[in-house]
Amino acid sequence: MLLMAVTAAFGQEAKVKRVEPSPMDLSASKYQRLDLNGKACALVRVEVLADDVEFFGDVVNPVEHKTGDYWVYMPGGSKMLQIKSRSFLPLFINFDDYGIKALQPMVTYVITLSLPAGAMQQQSATSGRNYLVMNVSPANAKVTVEGVEREVRDGKVKTLLRHGTYSYHVEAPGYLPEDGRVNVGSDRAELTVALRSTKGTLAVSTTTPGTEIYVNGDRMGVGSWSGEMFPDTYAIEGRLAGHRNAEQVVTVATGQTATVTLPALIPITGSLNIDYEPVGASITIDGTASGTTPAVIDNLLVGTHSVTIAADCHTPQTLTATISDSEMATLTGSLTKAATNLIRFHDQTSKKYGYKDENGNIVIPAKYDDALDFSDGLALVKFKGKCGFIDKTDKLVIPAKYDSAWPFSDGLALVEINGKYGFIDKTDKLVIPAKYDSAWPFSEGLALVKIKGKYGFIDKAGKQVTPVKYDDAWSFSDGLALVKIKGKCGFIDKAGKQVTPVKYDDAWSFSDGLALVKIKGKYGFIDKTDKLVIPAKYDDAWWFKNGKAKVTLNGREFYIDKNGNEVK
Repeated sequence: MLLMAVTAAFGQEAKVKRVEPSPMDLSASKYQRLDLNGKACALVRVEVLADDVEFFGDVVNPVEHKTGDYWVYMPGGSKMLQIKSRSFLPLFINFDDYGIKALQPMVTYVITLSLPAGAMQQQSATSGRNYLVMNVSPANAKVTVEGVEREVRDGKVKTLLRHGTYSYHVEAPGYLPEDGRVNVGSDRAELTVALRSTKGTLAVSTTTPGTEIYVNGDRMGVGSWSGEMFPDTYAIEGRLAGHRNAEQVVTVATGQTATVTLPALIPITGSLNIDYEPVGASITIDGTASGTTPAVIDNLLVGTHSVTIAADCHTPQTLTATISDSEMATLTGSLTKAATNLIRFHDQTSKKYGYKDENGNIVIPAKYDDALDFSDGLALVKFKGKCGFIDKTDKLVIPAKYDSAWPFSDGLALVEINGKYGFIDKTDKLVIPAKYDSAWPFSEGLALVKIKGKYGFIDKAGKQVTPVKYDDAWSFSDGLALVKIKGKCGFIDKAGKQVTPVKYDDAWSFSDGLALVKIKGKYGFIDKTDKLVIPAKYDDAWWFKNGKAKVTLNGREFYIDKNGNEVK
């Protein structure tokens, strides 16, 4: 009879009293939760006096059980919610049935349920509950309690259960599963389950530096590598360009470490004959000086090598030599005499840029969308929205791949890559990583960089020589750099030492040994010892150039020398 009464109570339907938005309830926005796509969820507050309610559908777990209601987060656009409990039959809420086409993000909705007759009494009789907390490893393990999968977060499971004994199952790929039973009583139940791996460990080391390690044909690393592997037999291979491969076979067993050391790889070499004019031109192979022309270079590793031939008053040429162990490779030819001076011109018809020699002859056709004058032997050009560099023979020595770029200065060029700034050398090597929010070309051996709204200076090795701490700054000039802190200006030297206090209302970089400064609305000039050599009395002024500066006083504009005397 008792069984029949319980079954009858649990087999009744709960009634849905209301399903509606609650515009005055700001909980969805105040306690916002994001869905898997990073978008704000809707909040459904389910008011029901039951302690074992579960929710299914597009639910963004966990569900929060509060006094008298449950907070269920769902993605915007959700249309249905299933509600289950031992106290009543499952409910399927179709929001469209209640005039809600779909849930809207950051909107709170309310569902009120009334329990069937007798369910409240049954709830009280069986309301003894507590938490089961499980710590599992690995953290991605799948956990079920009484056959129901539970959510695992960072290797932890938290679930509210009635007092009693429960079976659990924990499994994960590559691990032995574990089953057991746990009792949930008046004290919180805690359980730690650490699965045992079915894998072994494979550790591979090499003898020849730079050797690439392959396991069953898959590249795993360079030099040395170790990792967990399923029990099996594996083919280990060491590869390095220009060398013969080394191979070994090893068996990995459960719970054991298999160690492999690959022997030294045997190099495969060949020879290269370089017969290039003019005689005595320098030869560089893969960045290493290798004599002068003509020459036969022996003991080169088989494969491709970059060969650069250069001579004074000639355009250097970079070639690719393919070396084999069967026959000598040969490079022959002559360097082209370099144009002494090229001048940029703009074709008014095509709206493109090219270069002419001093006699007006077109040397490089007008084909670039934009171009700048040659600097350090290379010119910055732009086409198809990207920037690169050409030499005087129109060879694209640095591909047009940069979002923006600046001419070479002090042997390096500033480039922009995906919104960040760094520096390349003339071989297109990124010698200073593109990690700065902004940057300026090198001047006097240092470059101004910006990180998170602050400014500092780096050297050509990328070393931070001054802290990134200034509110604003300008490149070095005459050995000093203008910096600004809290609205005031001063000057630092290349070691970052403050040689003039940060005290001026405004200032300009040193020129001709003097710097223009502004004090209380007037302009004057200081020297590098911070001495005010020309008083701050002018209404306006410009920096010194060729020994004189233009100033304005009482509406009159004239020039002064470095002693403050008026000059023509």
